[in-house]
Amino acid sequence: MNEAAKNAVLETIIKFGDTEGPRHKQWLLDQVVRILTNCPTVEKRAIFGPKYLVLGESEEYLAWVSLAEDEARETWDIGVAP
Repeated sequence: MNEAAKNAVLETIIKFGDTEGPRHKQWLLDQVVRILTNCPTVEKRAIFGPKYLVLGESEEYLAWVSLAEDEARETWDIGVAP
């Protein structure tokens, strides 16, 4: 793992790790997977709000999700952002 990805994972865990609720914890896990699978940052716009950045999907992420779904025999849950 490169240093930038490691730092991004650790920063994300520090920032959101104490958020309560299983759906928020699942979102945190999904974000870590996205960082580790080199997902690009994408700009989105709220319907009546400002632009914001999110992690998109990479080919590596989609392959990992497919593998996770096959292993767990259920759909990968991306959770809910806190």
